[in-house]
This record gives sequence, structure tokens and C-alpha cells, in this order.
Amino acid sequence: MTLRRMAAVLLIALLGSCAAAPDETWLRITEIRTSGGTSSAAVIAVDLNDGQTDTIDIVLQNTTSIVGSSNAQGVGVTLFVARVEYRAAGRDLPPFEFPVSLFIPAPGSGLASTKTLQDFPVAPVTLKDWLLNPGNFPSNLLSDVLLVEARITLRARTDEGRNLETEATVSMAF
Repeated sequence: MTLRRMAAVLLIALLGSCAAAPDETWLRITEIRTSGGTSSAAVIAVDLNDGQTDTIDIVLQNTTSIVGSSNAQGVGVTLFVARVEYRAAGRDLPPFEFPVSLFIPAPGSGLASTKTLQDFPVAPVTLKDWLLNPGNFPSNLLSDVLLVEARITLRARTDEGRNLETEATVSMAF
């Protein structure tokens, strides 16, 4: 490497280290509960044959820090889409994606920066019908308790237009 090139690399490194730290916006899932419940749930009991969608409540928190801000107020975020991917017995099941709408105010705004996405459809009837079809899923795997892992990905946008994503996993015992 030539001396001129080494000087250029050093200058770029120095300039990069002097730049202001980026603002941080985090959206995170802090808890998953059975719908209407008050305690966390890692495994949700689901009835495969009831013909109803099983739901959960997802508690989310908006945590923002704006570098150089003295009032520590961040930006609000709005959830706009959810995707649930399923895995059971070593197989990927069909995912579901659907719109959601939930605004979570900025921390320091005087409003609660923790909100709950209520009655989130974690086990829709279409998933249950798909599992019950022997052409899709072997019926012998349904004779005992079937554990299905649901990976929930929520996408949001900040008031400034930045995209955020958070995910969590919950197990369902069918």
C-alpha cells in the first residue's frame, strides 16, 4: 500500500470516528400473554378442532434515544404489518402476513411508550384447517401433542420514516 493511500485510509477512519453517534430507536416485544391474561406465556394451549382462531396479547415498548437531546424525547412508531412463520415436526408450515395498526408514542412525550397489541391471531383457523388436511400434514403427527413454534415479526415505521422490525417466538401446544 502506498504512503498516499495509507494516509487517505487513515483520514477516512479519523473522520468516521468523529462523526456523531446515530440516534437509536428500538421497538421491542417485552411480553407475550394469552389474550386478556396478565402473566407471560411461553407456551399457548391451542385446540386444533374448535374451529376458532386463537389469539395472544403482545406487549411492545418504544425505546428511543436522540443523541445530544436534553429532553430525551424520541419519536413515535406505528406498527403496520405482522408476519407469522410456523415450524412443527421439522417442517415449515405456511406463513401468514397481515396488516396491523398500533401507534406507540415516543418516550418522554408524556404518553405511555408501552402498548399492547391485543387479540393477535397467532393460530388462525386457516392454519388449523391446513394442519387437519392429511394431504398437507401427516395425521399420525397429530395423535399426540404437536408443538408448533410461531415466529412473530412486526414491522413498524417511525414518525421520521425509518423502518423498524422486532420479533419474538411463542410455542403452541396443539
